[in-house]
Amino acid sequence: MTWIGVDLHIHTILSPCGDWNMSPKKIVEKAKEIGLGIIGITDHHMVENFPAVSYWGEKMDILVIPGMEIQTREEVHVLGLFKNYSSAYEFQKEIWNHLPDKKNDENLFGVQVVVNEKDEVERIEERLLLTSTNLSLEGVTKLIRKFDGFIILAHIDKPNFSVLSNLGFIPENLDYDLLELSKEVKIEKFLRDNYGLISKKNNFIISSDAHYLDDIKKPRTFIGVEGLTIEDVFFSLKNKIIKIEEMEV
Repeated sequence: MTWIGVDLHIHTILSPCGDWNMSPKKIVEKAKEIGLGIIGITDHHMVENFPAVSYWGEKMDILVIPGMEIQTREEVHVLGLFKNYSSAYEFQKEIWNHLPDKKNDENLFGVQVVVNEKDEVERIEERLLLTSTNLSLEGVTKLIRKFDGFIILAHIDKPNFSVLSNLGFIPENLDYDLLELSKEVKIEKFLRDNYGLISKKNNFIISSDAHYLDDIKKPRTFIGVEGLTIEDVFFSLKNKIIKIEEMEV
């Protein structure tokens, strides 16, 4: 078994409020530089920059997992990760049935750009991506499962767009796989402040939620895998073969 650093929550220039430096090649180069071996590409409500990132991942021996960050009608952020791009793209088409038909305000949110592996602009996405779907939290998790996806409740320690900030609790019967903490979290303090989650300590991962290259930090989450495939990664995550490094005080 090999232990590999992971970051399962990274945005590209397709995501609103993202930086133009978050191009496929630069993301993978940064991941390689800081010791990540597995990354998840999770733009808001779209997956179409995955192929270009995956192209560079194959060049630099970084496993890239297709994913998406979805905003529920309660304004809770959920990550869905998928076994292949085909499933992820079909999921995108379904999610778009639940997005409001509003145009992006580029002056407010920035340009939403689909690019190829040469960082050439393929098209500008004009539909507003940084908004809520009309699906409940339970509805989003059920839809991810319909496409055989892996479910992570995003940045639950943040003061907004998280299940704890917006609902105040994690619904007891909610179907999910892991809980994500943000990259600067001090886990023991978080657990002292959220005593009811101590029993879920083995369910945590830490990701960057990177919208800028400097947001992508050295990994704090490592998983043990037998091979470097998405199936291997999902197996290890589901079976909690995970190590998390605490921050130095």
